[in-house]
Amino acid sequence: MTATVFNDADLTRLETLLTPLSASGSTMRPDEVQGFFAALVSGPDAVDADFWLPEVLGDAPAFENQADEAELKTLLQKLFDSTRAALAAAMSWT
Repeated sequence: MTATVFNDADLTRLETLLTPLSASGSTMRPDEVQGFFAALVSGPDAVDADFWLPEVLGDAPAFENQADEAELKTLLQKLFDSTRAALAAAMSWT
């Protein structure tokens, strides 16, 4: 399986989409999402987007642009997968 790489361009785009939502409600900031995902993937139980997506988005308003909503969800999943892959790679060195 090829590891999903969440790159700088992905982070910049995630910040562009997520920051305005986090400024006006309970939506997590990008740095909070990174920490949250690190905690989730290091835990003993596997979790999927049905669990973490509502936690990340909080009370975010409905998206006016469906393409932005889909892109945000895709980027969040990519970040989650990349975080999980990075932890798995780190654990293989021990």
